Amino acid sequence: MNSWVIAMHLMKRVIGNRKGFITRILLPVAVISGIIAVIGGVGPGPVKVAYVNEDRGELGAHVLQGLTNKMSIKLVESSGTPDMKEEVISHRVAGALAIPSDFTANLLAGEPSKAMMYQLNESEESVKLQLYIDLEIQRIEQAVSASGFAAADGNEQEQTKLLEALLQAQEKRIVETKEADFGLARNPLASTVIGIMVLFILLACNGSIYSVVEDREQLTMARMYTAPVNAFEIAAGNFIGAFLVGTIQMAVTLLFTRYAIGYDYGMPLVQLFVILECFLLAAIGMASATASMVKNPAGLGHINTLIVTPTCMLGGCFWPLYIMPDYMQKIANFVPQKWAIDAAGKLANGGGFESVIIHIGILLLFSIILLAFGAFVLKPGQSAAR
Repeated sequence: MNSWVIAMHLMKRVIGNRKGFITRILLPVAVISGIIAVIGGVGPGPVKVAYVNEDRGELGAHVLQGLTNKMSIKLVESSGTPDMKEEVISHRVAGALAIPSDFTANLLAGEPSKAMMYQLNESEESVKLQLYIDLEIQRIEQAVSASGFAAADGNEQEQTKLLEALLQAQEKRIVETKEADFGLARNPLASTVIGIMVLFILLACNGSIYSVVEDREQLTMARMYTAPVNAFEIAAGNFIGAFLVGTIQMAVTLLFTRYAIGYDYGMPLVQLFVILECFLLAAIGMASATASMVKNPAGLGHINTLIVTPTCMLGGCFWPLYIMPDYMQKIANFVPQKWAIDAAGKLANGGGFESVIIHIGILLLFSIILLAFGAFVLKPGQSAAR
């Protein structure tokens, strides 16, 4: 009962005022919603491509027709090459295609012909687009060769009819296709959303533990200790309060992004909530262990900055772990962020909850070790150094 009263008092101090509510509840929801708005919708879908067709013949149009038949490409005509380049620079399109004026003439003469492609930087979409363009040109080259144009003999009119028939047959959809989502392809940037949520959980825990250290400095705990309450109840009350603050923040964020914004995390929300709750316990342990290394609350913020930011970078909150060197990937096993993000990734990739039991066990082990070490900061009979 005493621990519950202490926990409720800590919650009131941390999120029971306007500043605390804005920084601990509204700010995480706003930031994560903004991230989802930017990258959350990245996934399978039509790639928008701008084009300019300056070809004086008919074969350039057949390249465009072939690309149009690709369900993953949406062609957008531009008024000219400068406008097309501007669309690429401003990220309105994934790439741009310029068909030169001698495209048809070169192909009919048996000479190689290339369509110019513009891209801002190399990406999965741009590589796929270049592959599609090359395949369409090869298709037309084969049709030209089969019609006899390259041999430069025979009736040109008959060859033209044959070429047109071949191209139309190639472009005819004999088998209709329909895209279906079986939940196999997941948003590759979804881990970034989880990583930012993990970061805010850590910040919320640090704010709660800061209040605990402040109580210690002002001898609030010492006065509390004179009441009929023991040290265990004081420690448990503060930890429970920090846990409830983090749980409220996390629940509001998950519910708002899922049902208000409509973002699909790619896994059952309850399972993700359990993973983040386990990480929350580890985060409280990290925050209290960090606080145990300082005697004055004024230095706690600097220590947190030196610990939270590097461990989040190491744990994969800001980028995938596989881009880091092997030795850093091994070091990442010693931070709880890595296990929380990896567990969410396994669930998002279709794994069952049994596939993350080890991750949950490791997060709980982090919690036990760090909470035990950090409990030293809650010695109510001691005051902070001045």
